[in-house]
Amino acid sequence: MVRKITSDIGSIAPVFGLQAHPQVMSVSSKTKISTFHLTAGKQTRVALIVNSGESVELKSYLSCVVAAAIEPRNPDQRELCFGVTNLTVREIFP
Repeated sequence: MVRKITSDIGSIAPVFGLQAHPQVMSVSSKTKISTFHLTAGKQTRVALIVNSGESVELKSYLSCVVAAAIEPRNPDQRELCFGVTNLTVREIFP
């Protein structure tokens, strides 16, 4: 028997709050893909049902932002695309 789990990613938002650049991203599993448009200052709720042991992939499609482009005094050189606020995984019983 294959167990099903729900992966409630919670909310996803583009980085830098109201100064954020728009972002398009997808959340996918082996059997499903969902695409989301993220806008500045807003959070998007994401939930996905997958089989136990199945991977979930988060992917951004637009350019990511280096922190110094938004905050000139920030020395962080990582490209940031979006933030995940929480992740909850629950088993679904038949």
